[in-house]
Amino acid sequence: MPLVWDRDDLSWEMYRKCVEECRKRQIRSPQDLIHCIIPETDYHEKWDRWCDQINFLRSKGYTVENRIAA
Repeated sequence: MPLVWDRDDLSWEMYRKCVEECRKRQIRSPQDLIHCIIPETDYHEKWDRWCDQINFLRSKGYTVENRIAA
């Protein structure tokens, strides 16, 4: 898999939360996600809900240090 520099203006807070979740779930490579493959509709429901929750809590002042619940 090639390395591609992401030029989007991303939230480092969100990035840290994603890294924290990966560590918590022992996800170290894409190979670790093979058992997590789900139907696309489930993916959108779960991923969108998770992102919405993170963004809502961030808008209320919560940070990774405040332990945003996944």
